[in-house]
Amino acid sequence: MLEKLLLNFCLTVTLTYGLSLTFRGWPVPRQGREVQLRMALVSLLPIILMMFPVYLVPGVQADLRFVPIVLTTLLYGPLTGLLVSIPAMLYRVWLGGAGVTPALVSLGMLVLTAAAIRAYAGRSSHRETLGRVAWPWYVVAFAPHLLPMLLLLPNGAAIYQAVKLPLWGAEVVVSLLALSILEGRLRLLRLNHTLKRE
Repeated sequence: MLEKLLLNFCLTVTLTYGLSLTFRGWPVPRQGREVQLRMALVSLLPIILMMFPVYLVPGVQADLRFVPIVLTTLLYGPLTGLLVSIPAMLYRVWLGGAGVTPALVSLGMLVLTAAAIRAYAGRSSHRETLGRVAWPWYVVAFAPHLLPMLLLLPNGAAIYQAVKLPLWGAEVVVSLLALSILEGRLRLLRLNHTLKRE
């Protein structure tokens, strides 16, 4: 299980680095074709991650597909997070199995949690440059992930105990790594812009 989760972890970091290269100049546009293309690429990330899952039982899989969705919700809001999640959720429904309903419920819970954290960070004076929230909030953001599996599957308690901590830890750590990759790229673009202007 840990090997497949590690593959998902490495894929997430690699794909985030590739996505960071789509940021080409400073200031970063907030709308337009470039943003639409970036959101389309973000919507493909969960599908790629679902292609390398950890199968817990037949029809139930674990992966890091919710990381790009939660990060998008934290950065751009719940509507954008839901829009980005549509292709991944359609793909998950197409795959079928007992894990479909818990996956859809998990998506809703994670987007709502991320939206609440984003709203709180918007009112707070402790805003970060890109993530808008301090790192402990990422622990909270992914907390509800496997709760629907615990409640909706007959053997959910055993699956929950076996997977919750490794998956939760991987989601939090890879989210922070992804944010640091994106912030590093944006910092480089900002410094380059400043140097050119001077």
